[in-house]
Amino acid sequence: MENPALFSVLRSYLEEYGAGVDVINKFTDYWMSIKPHGTLPCPLCFMQNGIISRLVPLVKQHNYEPLKCEACGETLYIPIPDYK
Repeated sequence: MENPALFSVLRSYLEEYGAGVDVINKFTDYWMSIKPHGTLPCPLCFMQNGIISRLVPLVKQHNYEPLKCEACGETLYIPIPDYK
C-alpha cells in the first residue's frame, strides 16, 4: 500500500494499544502486501484477534479523516496533511 503517512498513523495506534514487536512486524508485512484499493486493516482487531477487518472512511472532520472498523466499531482519526 502506497500511503506511508497512513501506515505510520495505524502503526502508532498499534504501539498505543501496547502491541508487541511480533504483532507490529506482522502488521507491517500485511500492509506491504496490500494491493491498491485493498482492505485497510483495523490495528485493534489485528492485534487482539489476528483478523483483517476493514476500515471504512467516514466524512472528513476539520483536519482529520476518520476511519471506522466494520468489526469492532473503533474509530481512528487520521490527520490530513496541510500542504500550504
